[in-house]
Amino acid sequence: MPGATRKFRIPCGCSAAVPVGLGQAGTQIACPSCGVLLAVPRLRDLAAFEVHDRRSADSGWHAGHAWILIGGVVAALAAVAAGLLSRFDGGASRRLPDERVIRAAVESADPVTVHKAWCAARRSGVDRGAVAEELLVQQAASSAGRVVMLLWSVSAIGGIGVIAGGIISLVKRSRQGIPPS
Repeated sequence: MPGATRKFRIPCGCSAAVPVGLGQAGTQIACPSCGVLLAVPRLRDLAAFEVHDRRSADSGWHAGHAWILIGGVVAALAAVAAGLLSRFDGGASRRLPDERVIRAAVESADPVTVHKAWCAARRSGVDRGAVAEELLVQQAASSAGRVVMLLWSVSAIGGIGVIAGGIISLVKRSRQGIPPS
């Protein structure tokens, strides 16, 4: 590393190590973490401090990176699975007739048959019990809805992991005296 670009790490009371260059010798600088003014030693005294190599301080895998990676993958996979499963209707679209089929059947029937069916429905009340096939569809849709809620919760937990990883990375950088990028 050329001498003109060499930086040294000056310790601060907040446990941060502030990088300073040779041109800052004998001056005062503010700590990027806490804002306290630090006296930079004279040029001949700087050699006693640890050399700051920005490449080594920035590189390296640490816990913050792991939290970001794992949390991001978990959040993305759970969100995709929840999005796909939320479209599941328990097979109702294939099993039960839709409104057009029912209307077509009523319109094609003779008026006497329609009247008899209407009278029977009126006597039995509007609320009829669900048939077995409808119950299966309702159960499947209800189960799918619970699984979708669980997947969204897992996705949120993954997002929290990403945030935690970002915080860990910022804390690690501030302790090394590296300003946030």
